[in-house]
Amino acid sequence: MKKHTEDRLEDAIEHQLVELDRYQEGSSSDFDADRAFEPARILAFIQKTQSKLWNSLKSIHGDDTEKVVLDDLYKTLETQGMLNVLRYGFKSYGKKIKVAFFAPSTKLNPETLELYDANVLSFTRQLYFSKNDKKSLDVVLFLNGLPVITMELKKP
Repeated sequence: MKKHTEDRLEDAIEHQLVELDRYQEGSSSDFDADRAFEPARILAFIQKTQSKLWNSLKSIHGDDTEKVVLDDLYKTLETQGMLNVLRYGFKSYGKKIKVAFFAPSTKLNPETLELYDANVLSFTRQLYFSKNDKKSLDVVLFLNGLPVITMELKKP
């Protein structure tokens, strides 16, 4: 067995992330290659942290709510970029939707701590990012279903 391979390095990274007990393991099948995000994780985060807003959108769009929200998110990512969307969120039918909550500066407000703790960090090994070929990234780290770090590992 070879000690120094990309697989072993991926194993080591995965082990550390799992040991932190903060990361969930993802799968390439969770990833929408056309839009470059994980729809199910994004929707679960929004529904959990912004349920009142979600219910308001659901009363307007009914069964199309998920599609409408993901379409609006995708359009905003295309025009404003990932960093802007992570910082400020995006709008869907005039309603501001957050895709991440950052650490509060104080611990005085338990609600802001709860929202911060609701962030979901995940990782996916061998993420296939194209439907046209079998190209993959070795490791991708996600914040609430949005890719924030990609790693292409190489042995020396």
